[in-house]
Amino acid sequence: MALIENPSQVVTSAAGHRRRSGRTLHYESVSTAVAALDALLIVASSVAAGMAYHWLAFGVVIDPSPWFGVGITIAASFVMVMNARGLYRPTALLSFSLQIRSILAAGIGIMAFLAAVAFFLKIGEVFSRASMMAFLLLAVTVLCTSRIILKRTLRSAIAHGLFQMKRVLLICGESFGYEKLASEVSGYGLSVQHVLRCQNDDFSVLSGAFGSGINFSVDEVLVATPAANLPNIDMLLTELRALPLPIKVVVSDLATGLVAQSIRHIGGNIAFEVQRRPLTIVERMMKRLFDIAFAGTALLFLAPLLAVVAIAIKLDSPGPVFFRQMRRGYNNEAFRIVKFRSMRVMEDGDTVRQARRDDDRITRVGAFIRAKSIDELPQFWNVLMGQMSIVGPRPHAVAHDREYDLILRKYTFRRHAKPGLTGWAQINGHRGETPTLSHMEARLTYDLWYIHNWSFWLDLRIVGRTVIEMLNSKTAY
Repeated sequence: MALIENPSQVVTSAAGHRRRSGRTLHYESVSTAVAALDALLIVASSVAAGMAYHWLAFGVVIDPSPWFGVGITIAASFVMVMNARGLYRPTALLSFSLQIRSILAAGIGIMAFLAAVAFFLKIGEVFSRASMMAFLLLAVTVLCTSRIILKRTLRSAIAHGLFQMKRVLLICGESFGYEKLASEVSGYGLSVQHVLRCQNDDFSVLSGAFGSGINFSVDEVLVATPAANLPNIDMLLTELRALPLPIKVVVSDLATGLVAQSIRHIGGNIAFEVQRRPLTIVERMMKRLFDIAFAGTALLFLAPLLAVVAIAIKLDSPGPVFFRQMRRGYNNEAFRIVKFRSMRVMEDGDTVRQARRDDDRITRVGAFIRAKSIDELPQFWNVLMGQMSIVGPRPHAVAHDREYDLILRKYTFRRHAKPGLTGWAQINGHRGETPTLSHMEARLTYDLWYIHNWSFWLDLRIVGRTVIEMLNSKTAY
């Protein structure tokens, strides 16, 4: 990487970085290769699943032609959906969680659509539900495995220079940390070969520098500037347009989060999408179906235990079996959470004191059910009613919400998801009392990470870890 401190060197610098010789691939070719691989894997999974199912279930070898046709149809649909969403771009391929979520959503959606078509056209007898389910499971498993291998292979190939990257001239002010950007752009198929730094972030010194072209070879130009300096780079951009090269502006401070979002044209104006819903409609449907199935099954199987606990509470101390308290849920909507009563008081006002170790308000039965989180089990009813989810940020008393809304700037972001019976924070050691502000800040960090990184598999992982925590936890009281 050549550092150019004097603008006059733009036209007098020695020739820049030569392209890597030998057999190298264009970085963009990864997209085509992965799309073709996906299609091949889906067709192979279709034929293999169909033949294996009939051989294992009925001991017969079938004609693979129908399954070959189904595989081609689903492969074409899958590749088109993934391509339309930009999921074959190399940068998207490097995001493992994004790829897994997309494979699951696209695979299930396409399979459900084709199942509906088969039902209405009355051709379902050719493909049994069990065989189609085997096909779906095999295809998803193979595709997810390919993404694990691809991510490791792609990063290694980039590190070893096996791809032919676009050579970049970076123009920036002297205060800009160009080394960090140079290391980050490799994931976008770019390689910074020359850096032109302007003293005092003054781009006017480049006036006339590009009129005669440049004396080294690059494929693209990046201009990095703080957002406050954007109005002052119009002259530079006009100068750069003399070069027959792509030109991009990199905003290097708080505006990055804005310009990185989707863009819409509204009349003669441009609108940036600063924030979208945390989950897509398909993801919300998946999460809701899981909530209903899990909560309904849990209430059915736990009914005897719930009855025993209710009787024990009634015999142990005077008062109702259940404790209902106002909480805030998704989009700040108020609801009454249901818990087994574990205390002698029923606080639900402007001041609610958190439970502490050896709290004299806790009953004998209450101490046991709180330690094992049994007092939370009635909240499966809140889940069935759609007020809560199995997994999500734990809801706090309204009085505590009001307090932390004023203290922690991002605290309200917790309500971008339905509150849950358990959450990412709880299985990472942030369960129970939050005696200091730092404790709540740590819990908030985990809650926001969960919202931004949600996946169905993450929910299953949290549920599994929660069961273990319920048996071993020493932080709840």
